Amino acid sequence: MKINNKIRKYGGDLLLHEPLFYYPLGLLRKCKDGRAFHAFCIAPPKSGTHSIIGMLEKNYKAKHEPTSTLLIKLLLEGNTNEKLSFIKIKKVFRARDYILHLEMESSHLLVKFFDIIVKIFDKAKFVILVRDGRSWLDSIINSQLNDRRLGTAKNWEKIYKKYFGNGTLEYSKEEKILHQKDLYPISSYLSYWKLFYEKVSRYRQDKRFMIIKTNQLRFNISNLSQFLNIDSNTIDKNRNHQFKTPKKHHILEKIDSIYLERKINEFCHEINEKLFLED
Repeated sequence: MKINNKIRKYGGDLLLHEPLFYYPLGLLRKCKDGRAFHAFCIAPPKSGTHSIIGMLEKNYKAKHEPTSTLLIKLLLEGNTNEKLSFIKIKKVFRARDYILHLEMESSHLLVKFFDIIVKIFDKAKFVILVRDGRSWLDSIINSQLNDRRLGTAKNWEKIYKKYFGNGTLEYSKEEKILHQKDLYPISSYLSYWKLFYEKVSRYRQDKRFMIIKTNQLRFNISNLSQFLNIDSNTIDKNRNHQFKTPKKHHILEKIDSIYLERKINEFCHEINEKLFLED
């Protein structure tokens, strides 16, 4: 059966508009062998999704943000079509999986589809990376400003608006620097962070899930290998910090520290307790 017909069979017509240069390889591997494991790494941007792929891609079929064009299209379509059906998304993700046949897919673009993916791939495993609220907030702000500086902002501004810009943006007097820099209010960033990890907390006892602090990733090689049922020697521990921020802008240092800590505690403390991340 031709590739395009197989895609249509699985209901993934949108995939026909994606570059297919690596898809035939996925199909060939599917014919020749199975997967050592099937897993997703899902986390907000700037939480270590690049790093998990860096650690695995040498020995496994692992990709960071595959078919990003398609996922962005689905995310943005949700802005104008709130009735984007579960059935449509299910068909697209099944078609993607058939074509890509990955062992590990890692992406922040999957955050918005988290509940759907967990239902569709009930035999898959899920690695959830958790970066503490303050560190994550600082990093995502740096990332936005660096994208603008490097001329790559337009690739992500629409996505960030989807993540952080829903509703009215209200800035307190302490957040003047964020308004001046055309960034989002602290509550907008941390609401997104909190919503995702609230969903994750429901699966904390689920054996399909492994929750790891981003800054502890390199110390969890053995646990990760056991979770994925692979040899720990096939995980490259030297690539545990990929895609580092090229420039820090120190924006949070310009916000009143008491106010900042209060906002971080407001959104993050309860989640940290639910995920047992308090030291």
